[in-house]
Amino acid sequence: MVIATVIGLYPLIFFLAPILANALQVLPRPLAVLMSTLCNVLLMTYVVMPRVTRGLSRWLFPRRLTVSTGTGRPMLH
Repeated sequence: MVIATVIGLYPLIFFLAPILANALQVLPRPLAVLMSTLCNVLLMTYVVMPRVTRGLSRWLFPRRLTVSTGTGRPMLH
């Protein structure tokens, strides 16, 4: 999940930081950092990570091969 987070967070910070820096420069620094953090966390939680998780779902949640007790044949779960 760390790799998925970096995949989502890096582009978000890379592109959003300059935009937010310009927009929030009129605010006191602690308030600007708070607003920037809120934007990043909200976007990561509700926009970016659901898409990254969906895109990497086969890698993050691989299907397991198990043996069925009734038939003795392998089954995918």
